[in-house]
Amino acid sequence: MGLQEISFPSETVFLSTGAAGFIGSNLCEAILKEGCKGKALDDFEDGIQLAIDWYKENLGGTQA
Repeated sequence: MGLQEISFPSETVFLSTGAAGFIGSNLCEAILKEGCKGKALDDFEDGIQLAIDWYKENLGGTQA
């Protein structure tokens, strides 16, 4: 099953943990590009602030 085969209600809000890491930041981007809302959570043990900043500035995400 691919992403194109999955649909969610327009008011769906996703929480992405590890959002400042490679996988989490790509997941956040995909969630928002699908028109859903998202929240990002990361303890920055391995992630980078730049990933969260991009998410907030370009796609309207919020930092939790």
